[in-house]
Amino acid sequence: MDLLSRWRSRQNRHAFRKTKAEAGEDQMVCGTVLPSGKPVYFSMPRSATDTEIEAKAFEVRNGRGLLPGDTVLRELAAKRMSTA
Repeated sequence: MDLLSRWRSRQNRHAFRKTKAEAGEDQMVCGTVLPSGKPVYFSMPRSATDTEIEAKAFEVRNGRGLLPGDTVLRELAAKRMSTA
């Protein structure tokens, strides 16, 4: 592993640990990857549904919440994947 890869891996571990330390007992750490390839972590309540987590990950990646059209496209993609 080259120096840059080790640095990125260390930075990634640090970000995960920081988010985990900041999360309360009733929260879990979730993550997503930005278009630049950088992993980003955020905390969500343990009671959050998959849909809520996916919506938050979308918001973190894109800087905006899901629009109705985004939701329709996600549902169509999910249906297509389940029949494939």
